[in-house]
Amino acid sequence: MTQVSLRLPLSTLARELRAYREAAGLTRPELAKKIGYTPQWIGQIEAGDGESLRRAGSGL
Repeated sequence: MTQVSLRLPLSTLARELRAYREAAGLTRPELAKKIGYTPQWIGQIEAGDGESLRRAGSGL
């Protein structure tokens, strides 16, 4: 089986996450509760903190 790796620039992911969160009418704390992370983590991702994303991805 071939593994596919999608490389999305972190800045794009940050913009997309915030846009989808806001379109859904969710605050950072609301989204965090729904997905099991902290509001601070959501903020770090939206700010483009790659280390936070790498830590989260290592658990997948």
